[in-house]
Amino acid sequence: MWLIGVLGFFGFVIYAIMSLVSAIRKTGKWKKYLLFSGASLLVMFIVAAIDGTNDVQAATKNVMFLYLK
Repeated sequence: MWLIGVLGFFGFVIYAIMSLVSAIRKTGKWKKYLLFSGASLLVMFIVAAIDGTNDVQAATKNVMFLYLK
């Protein structure tokens, strides 16, 4: 699952740069690239939220185990 998050990050960076370049060159595709960049950022945040919850739950269980020991 982390691979999708990494790809989302790289997609965000690449499409953000392409959007800036397109806006400077005035080709008219900057809006489309900016939309793709936002979608990639959204995918990255969703994957981070889904993937991160398991780690927090596991850490909480470990802390509670050590505390009750």
